[in-house]
Amino acid sequence: MTLKTPIINIMTKAAYKAGNILIKDFREVENLQVSKKGIGDFVTSADLNSENTIIKVLQKAYPEIKILSEETSSDIKLDKYEKKWIVDPLDGTFNFLHGLPHFAISIALMIKEEIFSGIIYDPIKDELFWAEKGVGAFLNDKRIRVSGRNQLKDALVSTGIPRIGMENAHKNYLRNLENVMKNSSGIRRYGAAALDLAYVAAGRYDAFWEFNLKTWDIAAGSLIVKEAGGYVGNINKNENYLYTGNIYACNNYLNDELKSKIIKKNMKIIIKKFKEILFISICIFIHNTILAIEPVEIGKPYQKDVEINLSIIENLNQSSKEKIKIDKDIRTKIKKKVKESVEIRTKNTGKKEIRTDGFIEKKFARIGEIIEKAPDEIQIIFNSETSNLRDEDANKIRNFINNQTDKKNSQFKITSYAKTDKTADISRRLSLDRAINIRSILIKEGVPAKNLIVKSFGDVKNKENKVIIKFEKK
Repeated sequence: MTLKTPIINIMTKAAYKAGNILIKDFREVENLQVSKKGIGDFVTSADLNSENTIIKVLQKAYPEIKILSEETSSDIKLDKYEKKWIVDPLDGTFNFLHGLPHFAISIALMIKEEIFSGIIYDPIKDELFWAEKGVGAFLNDKRIRVSGRNQLKDALVSTGIPRIGMENAHKNYLRNLENVMKNSSGIRRYGAAALDLAYVAAGRYDAFWEFNLKTWDIAAGSLIVKEAGGYVGNINKNENYLYTGNIYACNNYLNDELKSKIIKKNMKIIIKKFKEILFISICIFIHNTILAIEPVEIGKPYQKDVEINLSIIENLNQSSKEKIKIDKDIRTKIKKKVKESVEIRTKNTGKKEIRTDGFIEKKFARIGEIIEKAPDEIQIIFNSETSNLRDEDANKIRNFINNQTDKKNSQFKITSYAKTDKTADISRRLSLDRAINIRSILIKEGVPAKNLIVKSFGDVKNKENKVIIKFEKK
């Protein structure tokens, strides 16, 4: 049995909670409040209740990640935030309204422009389809694969049919439908795109295509199909199905044959004016102004967590303009220094005082002691569950570094251990934060990034809260 990562566990928890609400509402569907979003498009109180439940669970676990959701935050731009949850709280609303037991919850995690994790949960059948990039696709705890049929004439194909209000798409769709009908063994239209993709991944359908879907309909399903060994593609050239919703999916044997039936040849493509030069210039500017460092080595239990890839972390021991780039699959809080006016009470008088000079600094670590074990090694003992160092403690570390005569041709090993009364995941995060903070001090004191080795461990087995810095001649 494959172990689920913390990300998948949180997504699953949210889906199960929302699924219980949907099942309860489905039994009393005639009593639900229903309103129109558009022509042939409805939203029920069940959609909203499910969405609120999912958002609460996700935000409690990862408040830093933005949420793109169908009912309440559908206007968020995908490229505006590095990390975002993509949520469809009820895919198959029309089925739900008509008492048809075929609907699902879909949740995906997008990092930059790529889907890293996704789940689709059918609460009626209690089927959880899930996948993570590079891990594989699963139905509950069983590995799934796409079908092995290699001819369209033997294939069962799923699709979605344009409804009222989408008349411009009807003619083109009917041409495609006719082409597939004449060349396949059957077509199904069940009215829930997320489950259509999940069924392709599980080999129940051999292929699927549809136009004009929304990102939340297909984000999780597209990853699940890929991780099940299938192919997901754009119906029209020079498009990205996550943005246009024009998508097809199948096993690799059927790709060319299915594509020839649903893609219009010689179609006129409207060329959009992308501001590529501006985009490239911004990328170059960011690259040149960020203090980039090489990947860090972290404890094995943490490598399974794929919440953040290519994270950017601001360090309290640096100016707010300097950042550290970590090219590794890690999770850590983004900490910021904020320069603003703040109202405080002085300790002695209790009177209010306005301070605007400098940065607000919060929750500094309490250092028990800094022990010099040998001329080439110090140990920093932490007495609190925080990671940010006070200036006087940071200066002791700087003094140790500067006493090493050949910093640029020497190797520094940073090994961090953390233990908290909370979860192992929080301990690992705390350990990594401490290691990164100390690593930044070494870099600012002239130690090349290539000369640094960082290891971070944090779980309930650790008995100490400390960071060891060891200096070795190359």
